[in-house]
Amino acid sequence: MPETRETLIRLVLEKSEKAILAARNYFLSKDWEGAQNRAYYAVFYASTALGYLYGFESSKHNRLLGWFNTKLVRELGLFSPQMFAIYKRSYNHRIQSDYDITWTVEPEELQKDIDEAVLFLETVKRHINENPV
Repeated sequence: MPETRETLIRLVLEKSEKAILAARNYFLSKDWEGAQNRAYYAVFYASTALGYLYGFESSKHNRLLGWFNTKLVRELGLFSPQMFAIYKRSYNHRIQSDYDITWTVEPEELQKDIDEAVLFLETVKRHINENPV
């Protein structure tokens, strides 16, 4: 049975919130890669919720990132360029963390990524609440 858009949005926002909690827990245990990964996925899931809201679906990370920037930031002006910068930086840091064996991060920079993921999620939730399906 296909899920309604409202249900999909709710479920993916819950995944985003869980990813934030996991990022914080990984950070506290000094698992930098795990924290970086979960911080990014919190942003990715929040963006996926926006895709459901506006009828765009993609499991491809670059495609969702591009759609967010082109449609929601540039074309419609629904989100600030700062939101895109948060998304892109989080994506780039996750790629480094996952694929660059020599990657290291300063805990302060990683904490900033986690804080920005929280800001991103809260901004998306506010937007969805103000623009229901």
